[in-house]
Amino acid sequence: MPLQIGETIYKYCMFVSWYKPQALHCNTKLIHTLAKTAVVILNWNGKDFLQKFLPSVIQYSLGYADIIVADNASTDGSVDFLRNSFPEVSIIRNQVNGGFAKGYNDALVEVDAEYFILLNSDIKVSENWIQPII
Repeated sequence: MPLQIGETIYKYCMFVSWYKPQALHCNTKLIHTLAKTAVVILNWNGKDFLQKFLPSVIQYSLGYADIIVADNASTDGSVDFLRNSFPEVSIIRNQVNGGFAKGYNDALVEVDAEYFILLNSDIKVSENWIQPII
């Protein structure tokens, strides 16, 4: 069975670190980035939650995963707020609010990732939250 890209790089990093420790600094951030991961947050009229909690997601997730907000046909200005305040976040706009499951299902077919982390919009994450998951 062939090695996955991340596993191959990890083994290479371990060898180089053993053979010539100063030659290469390998960290899990690089390795995990190669396995395409996306944090997907479903939003419906949650501009206040995004304003309060999205900064921690960005701070502790960028470099490990793409951050995507799937908007479920919000009417509170969430999409404009995201575009203006968080340009590093991708936005998927669902045409209708089909609820929680349909909202995620509709959005996930548009996400190019191997792994999805579905995160509620009212969650504040902390440092190193994502590494054990991926």
